[in-house]
Amino acid sequence: MSNSSTTTPEKKRQAPTWFWWAAWVCVLSGIIVMGILIIYQIDERLSLYDQILELRVQHDDALEELKSLQVERGSERSYERVVDIATNELQMEFPTKVEVASLENEE
Repeated sequence: MSNSSTTTPEKKRQAPTWFWWAAWVCVLSGIIVMGILIIYQIDERLSLYDQILELRVQHDDALEELKSLQVERGSERSYERVVDIATNELQMEFPTKVEVASLENEE
């Protein structure tokens, strides 16, 4: 009176072997794809960083040029101010005719 189904342990239902291989291939493929995407993102960020550094150098050069131009403009204004004071306040005029005086050696 023994039932054959109760005497033998029941076999658990397992997925076929090909399923596990396919799962591992999918997992490894996902890891590889994610690695490639991360490397691509790192490369993009490094190129952006290089562009930022280049723009900083250009910005610094432009600031230096601006400072030199401001100094030049300041010297021009000071010259113009001297001319304005000479003509307006001191009533000085520029000569219309310039004569060269000769130096004579007196002994």
